[in-house]
Amino acid sequence: MTSNGGSGFGAVGPVERRTLGEKIYESLRRAIIRGDLKPGQRVTERELAQQLNVSTTPVREAFRRLAAIGLITIVPWSGAVIEGVSKDDIAEVFQCREVLEGLACRLAARHIDNAGVECFRALISKFESEVDIAQMLQIDGEIHALVLKYSGNLRLSSIMTGINEITRFYRELTKVNLKRVQEMCNEYQEILAALSLHDGEKSEEVMRNHIRNSFEFSQASEQP
Repeated sequence: MTSNGGSGFGAVGPVERRTLGEKIYESLRRAIIRGDLKPGQRVTERELAQQLNVSTTPVREAFRRLAAIGLITIVPWSGAVIEGVSKDDIAEVFQCREVLEGLACRLAARHIDNAGVECFRALISKFESEVDIAQMLQIDGEIHALVLKYSGNLRLSSIMTGINEITRFYRELTKVNLKRVQEMCNEYQEILAALSLHDGEKSEEVMRNHIRNSFEFSQASEQP
């Protein structure tokens, strides 16, 4: 690798040696979704390992995970090419989320018990009292994970894990305002009410509405 100015790797922050493969993966994924690593840019395991002062093994692990979710394409003997995430990619991902998480919520309405309802209620309360955006997004993820858990469909959960790998950092880049936070709270309450009644059709409807609103907000927030 040449100097940082020519490579663009300077956008990938330093990585602690603790849980090294995971941290490299997280750092690269964030840089790709932010656009710091550009589509078409070529990177190699050796160059990136030298840049981060690590061995090639955790870099290879990170490359495999990134390739699995479509953020890079591995070219044998040549390294990897950054694919990036376009607006069309994000739109497609949200379309998948709307359908699949709607289904998950319909299934969860069949299986959720009193403990699940109370856990959902507690997460909403926690979300409402939180002021840190990063923590709000963490709680939002816990809410969606709870729905997937009670769906009882392991294959669906596995598919959603891959999709959420793409959306997680993109959501962090979206500037959530107080109006959207209140809307999210209202949407959570609607989902909880439908789940409490074990109304599968309504549960799917309100979850799909929640995902659709999240996408529309993310698009609006990108407008100048």
